[in-house]
Amino acid sequence: MLFLLSARTALGEIVDLAIFGDEVKRKSMSPKTRLKLRIIAITIALMAVGMQLQFVIIPTINAYTFWFAIGSFILLLVTSQ
Repeated sequence: MLFLLSARTALGEIVDLAIFGDEVKRKSMSPKTRLKLRIIAITIALMAVGMQLQFVIIPTINAYTFWFAIGSFILLLVTSQ
């Protein structure tokens, strides 16, 4: 017996689930998307470090440096297998 469902994750992402009897399988992210998100996360983390060391100065978002680092860490966790 096969059921197909769509579910929303904690990050608001819609994920397709395939239920085979008692087993639930989640469709994974494509490797290209995973690589792009990792590059974005690393870029955000490097920018946060640069802002902390005052190599990069953007006055309007300087107060949010900590949250940039947290966001990039969460993005790396989401893209991990």
